[in-house]
Amino acid sequence: MPVKPFLLAAALAAIPLAASTPVTRPRTVLIRPSDAGALADRIIGAYNATAKKVILEPGVYHIKTAADEKTLVFRGMSDFEIDGSGAILIFADRQKGGVWFDNCKHVTVRGVTIRYEPLPFTQGLIETIAPDGSWYDLQMDEGYPDLGDPAEFAPSPSAEVVDRKTSWLKAGAVGVAFTRVERAGLGKYRVYRRQSSGPHTSPAEIGDKMVFRGLSGRPAITVSDCDQMFLDGITINSSPSATIVETGGPGGNHYSHITIRRGPKPEGATAAPLISSLADGLHSSAVRRGPTVENCYFEGMLDDGIAVHGTYSVVLEAHGAELIVANNSHFEPGDSLRLYDAHDGPVAEAKVLSVTPVEGYKPQQKTSRKFTGDIALGPYFRLRLDHAIPAGFDFLAANGNALGSGYRLRDNTIRYHRARGMLLKADDGLVENNRIEGSTIGGIVITPEFEWAEADYSRNIVIRNNTVKNVGYYGSQVGAISLAAWDTDDNQAVPSAGHQNIIIEGNTVSDVNGVNLAITSAKDVVVKGNRFIRPHLKDPRKLPIAWNMDPSVVIWLTQCSGIHFEGNTVSDVGPFAETIIDKTATAQTLGEEDGVKVTRWLK
Repeated sequence: MPVKPFLLAAALAAIPLAASTPVTRPRTVLIRPSDAGALADRIIGAYNATAKKVILEPGVYHIKTAADEKTLVFRGMSDFEIDGSGAILIFADRQKGGVWFDNCKHVTVRGVTIRYEPLPFTQGLIETIAPDGSWYDLQMDEGYPDLGDPAEFAPSPSAEVVDRKTSWLKAGAVGVAFTRVERAGLGKYRVYRRQSSGPHTSPAEIGDKMVFRGLSGRPAITVSDCDQMFLDGITINSSPSATIVETGGPGGNHYSHITIRRGPKPEGATAAPLISSLADGLHSSAVRRGPTVENCYFEGMLDDGIAVHGTYSVVLEAHGAELIVANNSHFEPGDSLRLYDAHDGPVAEAKVLSVTPVEGYKPQQKTSRKFTGDIALGPYFRLRLDHAIPAGFDFLAANGNALGSGYRLRDNTIRYHRARGMLLKADDGLVENNRIEGSTIGGIVITPEFEWAEADYSRNIVIRNNTVKNVGYYGSQVGAISLAAWDTDDNQAVPSAGHQNIIIEGNTVSDVNGVNLAITSAKDVVVKGNRFIRPHLKDPRKLPIAWNMDPSVVIWLTQCSGIHFEGNTVSDVGPFAETIIDKTATAQTLGEEDGVKVTRWLK
């Protein structure tokens, strides 16, 4: 009678190992492209076998999973390395996302290339435009997803206009929203706008191209609740969301030589992709130690290059030293709570003693704040503080310990993408030796965004030796370099001194047709040795203006004090600059007459 396999296994397990036969564990495990279907299992298996490193053999890995599974998810790893130099990971399902590290510590990832097939966007050529701009006829590029596929695109999609001459997003062409899409032939569509076109909405021309966002998915790389991760030499060609997202946890993660670049042509295509990802390059939210980002190259994203921020909680009830808030903002006992009034001005600070969920809570009043993704709907928490503070309904609370403070952004290049090159909302930051070119809004922007519930004002920041060129060509929301806080309801600067102790030194701003430097809602700011070159060669008034500041000035200030100017120069001033410095009565400055020198006007 044959021996049953499980009986044989049990018998073998009962045989003791000889004392002279040590159990050896692999230090390094090699994984091949043929393992792509079980790549996560292979990596996790190597880690569980106490391997310290896996090497992905160069080649293409088509990542596919069962319908109810995620893609590459790694939890609880520590002191481990994944070396993917020469390996290309291709993900097919944007809803499952790419690589996700959760609660990991000291994990290193090197060299891998990531892209999505099919691409999470499509693109086409504008062949005809209605006389009133109400519709466009498009010939879609071959090899790209079908705009009419409801599984890939919304029935009322949005698009960006790409200049036929530069192949980058077109100046003044803010995003275009459509009400419907009609198929007009093989690879042809007529798309209907929500409003007629004009010089302040979308100056598209026949021969330009349009890029349509696909339905949103998950990031190419997610780093959640992690500690001191190291990502090095990674290339990402496409992402159906933000490209790299880190959120929560101790933080202190390091990103080096990361490349976000428009990828190769998809199979069957003759035209190259016009964008890389559908959202931010690197988005850092609510980590306790901010990221270090060095020697990276980002291009073609449809949102900010690098964003660092915390979150706001909205105060629903206040009883002395107790608050009931919507949205926890990652508060833990011992954290510093920063309180802001209903007009977003600083009020008080206190230490959090305890955080307790409030089940079944129903707010007694309805917030008047307009949050994107309404945080006022909960969940709800009771915060007990170390002393009473003068809080009230609709005030905001920020967690001073979970903003991404301590970030270091050095020697990076961010080029030709939608929105801001850097959007920063934390303390103790260094922004040094970066090159930012072609950001459609601002280059380096330090501001809280209350409507997005993204905190906070910034303290102790150094912005030094950066180059900011040709930004703000969508229109004038902010300056090329901005230190600001804005009340979008009243369209004015917040009358506060929330930003404190900022150094803006040795930067070069060139070829910007709008405000080059904007300062609001701040105190104790040094503006030293900066160069503003060729401002206002074109008329900024032909572009949309979102914030209520005069785009014809080079430096604009309001609601600020202790602003010290020294050794700054403005050269080759264009014919559309009305004045160099414009400040309101609420701006208190020092040294501006000698500290800002004009070397030449071109008009």
